[in-house]
Amino acid sequence: MRPATHVIAIVLGIASPILFTLWSTTDYGPRSRAHYERAAAMDKSPAAVASRFTKLAIEEGRPDEAAEQYFSAELVEHGLLPGAAGRAARLQERGWGSPAQQRKILNTVANKDLAVVQQLVFSTEGQPPHSEVDIFRVQDGLIVEHWEVIQAHAPAETDEERAG
Repeated sequence: MRPATHVIAIVLGIASPILFTLWSTTDYGPRSRAHYERAAAMDKSPAAVASRFTKLAIEEGRPDEAAEQYFSAELVEHGLLPGAAGRAARLQERGWGSPAQQRKILNTVANKDLAVVQQLVFSTEGQPPHSEVDIFRVQDGLIVEHWEVIQAHAPAETDEERAG
C-alpha cells in the first residue's frame, strides 16, 4: 500500500503543474488569447495606439472605422481641412483600405507622446513603390495630431544610364 501511495503522489506532483499550465493558457484559462487581446487594447502608449490604428486601417482595410475609433474629435491634421470628413477622404485618397494598393509597414518607432510609422507602398503595376511616413501625437489613447510625409522613389537607373 505504501509504494502505491508514493507512486500516486509522485504522478500527481508531476502532473498537476503541467495540467494547470495547460488549462491556464487555453481559451478558457486566465492567460487566454482574449485576455491578452484585452490587455493590449488597454495599452494607451503611442506605439500601441499607432500599431492598432494602422493594423485596422491598413491590414484589415477599414480606414474609416480606424479613424473613428482612434482619432480625437479635436485632431489637428496638418495639411488638411479640419473635420472627420476631410480625414476620411484623405485616408481614402492615400489608398488606405484599397485592395489595389499594397502596403508594407517597415517600422514603428515611438518616443514620449509621438509614434512614427514608416510604410512602403506598392500602388501601380510597373511603377516603383513610394515611401510614406505618418507621425502621430497620442494623448490618452487617442491620436490628437497627425503629419504625413510622402516620398516618391526614382526608377532604378540602368548600367548604361549611369555610364552616361
